[in-house]
Amino acid sequence: MLLLVNSGVLDLVFAIDTSGSSTQIIDYILLVVEGLEISATKTRVGALIFSNVSTSVFELNTFTAKQDVWWSLKQIARSGVFSYSMTTDISSAFQMLVGRHSAHF
Repeated sequence: MLLLVNSGVLDLVFAIDTSGSSTQIIDYILLVVEGLEISATKTRVGALIFSNVSTSVFELNTFTAKQDVWWSLKQIARSGVFSYSMTTDISSAFQMLVGRHSAHF
């Protein structure tokens, strides 16, 4: 999880390792999201998945409603991307976090 606060807005990006994680991590993330006030002026949420490749699922400015964030996260769990891979490229995930998601300040 990456938390960035700028001008009273909380930016929260979930970096989800799909190379060995199970879909239970999505359930945990949904619990975190449930406690947030998601809007363009309060809390913005983004998500990316990574194993040997990083993919942005949604960016900080994609959703302004909690139910849209919730639905998109559930789609990750249903998509079948979780696998037990021997490789994880965490450096590309961090590059995407810093480069792509922090550009929305």
